Amino acid sequence: MMSTMTGVTLCECFARDGLQHEPEFVPTAAKRGLHGRVTRSGLNRLARG
Repeated sequence: MMSTMTGVTLCECFARDGLQHEPEFVPTAAKRGLHGRVTRSGLNRLARG
C-alpha cells in the first residue's frame, strides 16, 4: 500500500557543506550574515557543523 505524504521539511546545509568547498577562507562574520539572511528568508531549519 502506498502512503500519502503529509509534509516536507527543507533543511539548508550551506554552512556545513557548501562553504567548505570555497577556495578562500570565509570569515565567521560573513557566515553569520549568511545564516541570518537564510533564516529571514523563511527557512528555519539550518544544519551547522
